[in-house]
Amino acid sequence: MLKELFKEIWDERKIADEEGAEYVSCVDCSKRIYEQNLKVHHFSHTHSKGNSPHLKFEKSNVQIRCFACHSFLDNGLKIKYNIID
Repeated sequence: MLKELFKEIWDERKIADEEGAEYVSCVDCSKRIYEQNLKVHHFSHTHSKGNSPHLKFEKSNVQIRCFACHSFLDNGLKIKYNIID
């Protein structure tokens, strides 16, 4: 069910670049994430699924983040600076 939710969010938030390729931007750093590179780890819950299970399927609780920003949000500086992007 989460996969379907993520697909809906992608479809609602995507835009096209200058060449017509569709992408979404990371909410933190604005890095472009193109559909062919999109993975489940790009979807981040603002309120964690563990602490707020009732918000797990709320679109407003899901943001799209690049891997580095999602890792930073979840794990802090220690992880962010070890990622090569």
